[in-house]
Amino acid sequence: MFKTAASFRIFLLLALSVVLSACVSSVDQLRKMNLKGDDFQSELARQYLDFAESEADQYDWFNSAYFARKGLKVIKGENPPPEDLEKWSFQEEVVPTLVQAREYLLSVLDPETQKKFPKQAATAQFMFDCWVEQQEEGWQKDDIEHCREGFYKNLDSLFALTAKPAIEAPIALVEPPKEPEKTSKTETKIAYFKTDSSELDDSAKRIVSNIVSRLKDVKSYDITLNGYADNIGSEEMNMKLSKNRALAIKKALTDGRLDAKLITIFAFGNTEGRVKTPKNTHAKENRAVEIVVDMK
Repeated sequence: MFKTAASFRIFLLLALSVVLSACVSSVDQLRKMNLKGDDFQSELARQYLDFAESEADQYDWFNSAYFARKGLKVIKGENPPPEDLEKWSFQEEVVPTLVQAREYLLSVLDPETQKKFPKQAATAQFMFDCWVEQQEEGWQKDDIEHCREGFYKNLDSLFALTAKPAIEAPIALVEPPKEPEKTSKTETKIAYFKTDSSELDDSAKRIVSNIVSRLKDVKSYDITLNGYADNIGSEEMNMKLSKNRALAIKKALTDGRLDAKLITIFAFGNTEGRVKTPKNTHAKENRAVEIVVDMK
């Protein structure tokens, strides 16, 4: 195709100039857009612009132009979704984690969430896309970790912000049973925890407060606390973490003046999760304590 080495070098220079021109054009266009709002689109476009400029500084003009164009689509209202994993190439062992992470993100990234919590929603989507791009390159370990941990931090925040308050449905306006205390009733509540944490967040505190309130006038009850952890880290560490989560719930219940002798705890670590996941996979469902209340 090329008769001389010189002609090949000319071709490469021309190809490079085309890519560089496209990159500069897209980044400049995005810079000129109005990104001063505090809505989801403005926040996400700003983060794509910062990333595009960073990639250009590292001479990665292809990805710089790609994310600048994505930012342009966002600010124009097209709202492109989190990156399609089939369009990227990864080592096989990281694919299940990325697939599950994207599913979790899509489960919470709806228009209502974008409107109510624009910064957290935009950052969660951007951090996922950043993680995807860095994971495909695969060599900047600190950058991969930064994007991955940033994603999970904001995902946990969105789950906490969008969690429905742990308030029981209103009692129907009908005559209550004459002696409800004679009927045994079992209820199960789930308190979720952040990664590597046994600290109760606001949602877990609401659940505990609701249980304490419900049991205030109940004469006989038993409470079972089943602690879990996802399978990131060692079994020993996760067993201790699941126990500490159950103990944290127990302490909150006893601080509310429930009888400690009526509360039993079990710790399952990551050996028997509430949901099955691949190894080394974050799972919100397993960062939890099941609170089983049996009222007699």
